[in-house]
Amino acid sequence: MSNQNKYKTKSFEEKKQEVDQLIESAEKKIEEHFISEESIKECLRYMSNFYNYSLNNAMLIDNQFKGALAVGSYDFWKKQGYSVKKGEKGIKILVPIKSKPKFRRGKEELVEVEKATDKEKELIKNGELKVIQGTYFKLGNVFDISQTTAKASDLPDIFPNKWIEGDVAGYEFLYKGMGKVAEKIGVTIKEPTYELGVVKGASLPYTKEVIYNPRNGELQNIKTLFHELAHAKLHTKDTRENYTREEKEFQAEMVAYTMGQYFGLDTSDYSINYLHGWTNGKELKDKQNLLKEVRETTISYINIIEESVLKEVSKELEKYEGINFSSAKEAISIYNSIKENEKEVLSSSNDKTSFFDEKNSENDRFSNIYKNIIQKSNKKENELEM
Repeated sequence: MSNQNKYKTKSFEEKKQEVDQLIESAEKKIEEHFISEESIKECLRYMSNFYNYSLNNAMLIDNQFKGALAVGSYDFWKKQGYSVKKGEKGIKILVPIKSKPKFRRGKEELVEVEKATDKEKELIKNGELKVIQGTYFKLGNVFDISQTTAKASDLPDIFPNKWIEGDVAGYEFLYKGMGKVAEKIGVTIKEPTYELGVVKGASLPYTKEVIYNPRNGELQNIKTLFHELAHAKLHTKDTRENYTREEKEFQAEMVAYTMGQYFGLDTSDYSINYLHGWTNGKELKDKQNLLKEVRETTISYINIIEESVLKEVSKELEKYEGINFSSAKEAISIYNSIKENEKEVLSSSNDKTSFFDEKNSENDRFSNIYKNIIQKSNKKENELEM
């Protein structure tokens, strides 16, 4: 069966209707979003555990690791029960060190207090001999919490730099689809050669690049790239000045959230909190036009990614017959189901026919597929026996 016959995508109207419903739902969630006083107190209590660095060190930290808020030494994190991840580089700070206290013996000689005679110690005690103690600085290392083994669930709900954790079914298909989006709008997706700190990603309009933080997990990375690709299309070097910062972030995260929901990725906790933070108490001029651009961008990107996913999955499963799917979400689900069952059959030492009967009774839709897998498994065993 040809790849073209294996799938049929949703119509434009079906996608538009689904996107409209998702946007409407997101708006309602943003309006209803409420940050409790207890959540604020929890975050403040958490932040009070961290050392209050000097202005100079705070600037040094931010210059090296943008946006770092929760930082501590290697030993500090160890006491908290976390390890610094392998390969992470320390953030350099200036550590003040007090020199040993000294006094002046005669006109020139400086002597450490611990080497003073009994008579000199008495003079020091009475304040007749002045003690001199200087401060010098050495370089020390601290690490941001994102460089440790801490989990997002260990952080307060409203922690500013909280990240999303989780694997994504069909990650490679979705990532490839986003590459098609980037190609369509004339930008390049790449991992930066410099430190992004806690920043999850960025759109660089003048170099036409979208970059992502290599620390991102799969779910964070998909969400981030949806967000940054929205910026790349809507807020170019020629149009970005037409929007306020709030409007740009509102549009980008609305696109990211809506696309995530469409493809079955739930980033509600992160996205709604993010959107609330950028829009609460702020006036968005001509909100309907902003949403119109969100809707158009979302549908355009969904079309490109879905077409790419369906083609790639269909190509991967072309050896199997009788498979039909109409959306990327469904295609990925079927692909993962087949691959998991294929592994189970090929690695099983049990009777393959019994396995087939069991699976066939679970879902008749895959009966031909399971037969194909079993035949393939038996053929391999026969070849090995020869």
